[in-house]
Amino acid sequence: MGAVDMIIDAALDRLPIYLGLFEQVYGKAPLAKGLWTTAFLVFAGSLGWMITMIYYRSSSLWKVVVSLTPVLVIPVLSLLNRLTSGKLMFSLFAFLKWAFGFAGETPNPYPAVVTFLVGSALIWAVNAVLLYRAPVKA
Repeated sequence: MGAVDMIIDAALDRLPIYLGLFEQVYGKAPLAKGLWTTAFLVFAGSLGWMITMIYYRSSSLWKVVVSLTPVLVIPVLSLLNRLTSGKLMFSLFAFLKWAFGFAGETPNPYPAVVTFLVGSALIWAVNAVLLYRAPVKA
């Protein structure tokens, strides 16, 4: 997927009005772009695999709970933010700013690469637990 993404991006880069996601966020940096794209796609694939494994291992009720979780997270975060007088969101955004390389004067893509790879490793650990003794469904 990373190679296909790079080929499509190289083809579209010839257009004068095209800027890929990486260039829009971090600017031009060819080596960092390849690392960032690879790390992001590994993270996205790992997350998709984890969600698939959760659905595979879950009963019908838990499948509904997993499906509704993203919808419920936003109101819960909003309530917790109100209870902490806005400190929760401020802290969350400060962490995300640092984790994705926006804490300095210029955006740096390398912290985002590390963040994606560490997140992928954590997700793989969850996947290993989900795969352990997974029942084979026919």
